[in-house]
This record gives sequence, structure tokens and C-alpha cells, in this order.
Amino acid sequence: MIIPEEGKMLKYRLNGNTFEVKKITNQFVILHSVDGSTQILTGEKSLVNSFEEIQQIDPPRVGMRGQKRNFPNRPGTKSG
Repeated sequence: MIIPEEGKMLKYRLNGNTFEVKKITNQFVILHSVDGSTQILTGEKSLVNSFEEIQQIDPPRVGMRGQKRNFPNRPGTKSG
């Protein structure tokens, strides 16, 4: 694993917690837990050994008020 870019998500291998890469310096990487309870300052070697990069999943598209949008049936399709 190479050092991920800022904003990427990593999973801590020991307990499965998810962290976001907040800042990268010449010597250190600063991680913040998704729930906001933990911050980690780590070096490149520890990052490679203790974390794995996870793919971010796009959230479902919702309407303006956070509700899923229902689209009317198009002509020629059956409603089910």
C-alpha cells in the first residue's frame, strides 16, 4: 500500500475502526476516526502495517428533504 491521499478512508486492522486521512506531512500521517472519538499520528511504516485502504461507497441519492425519490412509471412499463 502506498500512502493514500488526504480524504481517503482506512480501516484499522486490529479492531476494524474506520479513519479518514486528514493531513500528510513529510514524516507523519494524521488520521481522524469517522465517529470523531480518536485521532492517530503515525509514520509510513506503521500505516502500511496497521491499516488497509477501503473503497468509499457513494450514498444513495435522495430528494431535497432526505427522502428517496419516487419516479412515476414511464409509458410502456408495468408498475409492480
